[in-house]
Amino acid sequence: MSPVPPPHQSESSTDPYAAPQPTPQSQGAVGYSPEPPAPAGPPAKKNRMPLIIGAVLGVIVLVAAGVGIGALLRSRNSDGTAPSAVSADWAEGSHQTWSLDLETGSYVRGSGSQLAVASPTDSPGVWSVAAYATADGAPQEQWSVEVEVDTDEFRFEYWGAYLVVGGTLLKTSDGGAYTAPWESHDAPEFLDDYAMLCTYDGTCTSWAADDPGTALWEKQIDEPENIFADQPAAYPDPSRVYQDDQVAYVSVSPSKAVELDTGDVIDFDLGETYGLGALADGWVKVDHDTGRYTLLSPTGTERDSFEATADENPLGAARLFDAPNATAEQITKLARDGDLSWARAQVRTDEDAETCTVAFLVGGTELDTTQEDWGCSFDYTPYLLISDDESLVMLTDSSPMQAASTISLRGMWTIADGQLISLDGYDFGADQFYLFNSELIVAYAPDSGELAAYAPGAE
Repeated sequence: MSPVPPPHQSESSTDPYAAPQPTPQSQGAVGYSPEPPAPAGPPAKKNRMPLIIGAVLGVIVLVAAGVGIGALLRSRNSDGTAPSAVSADWAEGSHQTWSLDLETGSYVRGSGSQLAVASPTDSPGVWSVAAYATADGAPQEQWSVEVEVDTDEFRFEYWGAYLVVGGTLLKTSDGGAYTAPWESHDAPEFLDDYAMLCTYDGTCTSWAADDPGTALWEKQIDEPENIFADQPAAYPDPSRVYQDDQVAYVSVSPSKAVELDTGDVIDFDLGETYGLGALADGWVKVDHDTGRYTLLSPTGTERDSFEATADENPLGAARLFDAPNATAEQITKLARDGDLSWARAQVRTDEDAETCTVAFLVGGTELDTTQEDWGCSFDYTPYLLISDDESLVMLTDSSPMQAASTISLRGMWTIADGQLISLDGYDFGADQFYLFNSELIVAYAPDSGELAAYAPGAE
């Protein structure tokens, strides 16, 4: 059976009559060896391809051992129920706690104890969106509305107190519908309680979820040919984001980043041979011609510079959901010395003239593959979540930049033996899985519409 894409990894379609699809949350590379990245450019206007910067600068967007952007964002969630830790109890088995029948081809989201479902209707371009409360066990419907979406792809994401459905904002509390400050065909990016939209004329606009009707700012930031517009993913790649408890900067062109609250712009003034990436404690620019790395402060001030001298290595640092960006110290160790001792997990690339595959290693143990084809080109960016006692690991394709607490899972393993853990009747790589909290996973089979909730441990 071919892998079923989760709702934020919808397959593209050339059928003009195909039903609208929610857009991806994130796309990118797997893991990286310390070679200088190529300079990044804006996506092509006509084909709506993903932003290149996340892949070519992946060498500098590695996991960090400390608290990173994902953990910071989750700590800000209003409900406080984000899965900040992985329960090792899943290794002892699981049992079903409740089930729900959905329309086939539905899409699932969640945040806190709320389950949101978008289901196609008999009317083209009209989706039925329902919310369910799951705090007390079996889901209880809170509200249900129909939303018209007049485009072939649309955003379906949590944003503050709203659920975004294309150009409509639904209040998560009662389903009240409001017009979004963008059109259904627009592709805003979300970060915490901010939304930002950049257009092909070089203009960017930012909004806050607590007052979506009023723009925080709107300005032309760069030349039209440079701007990162029309992004397919709902959340910016971590390589474009520097954030601390005071500011949130996102790069919007090859050499400029904007602060989402104020609209203040950092101009890194990069030459054509340079690439730029965010670190947990600043930025790094890399000269692709010379291999020279320059470490920058959060505001772009030069701190240090060195040439990458590490040999090419099939091992790279796997990405951790809780800490998607490396620190300046870690990237220096990797690029200059080939030192991966700081990485909690690794990814190995096995390549020959005909094939290319990857393998994830945690604690030196290689993880079994799922039903997915683990080639060297994923259609999503894989992140790992490791339990505190390092006995269990989960693989997610959700973005660390998302504000919603529920994350999509692509696999779950016991680290001691690398064995894939299954949930009765559902398979990783074929069905969809959502971690609502450390004690609740919801599994969904889109072909049948069957959705079931599981808790760890024997019944």
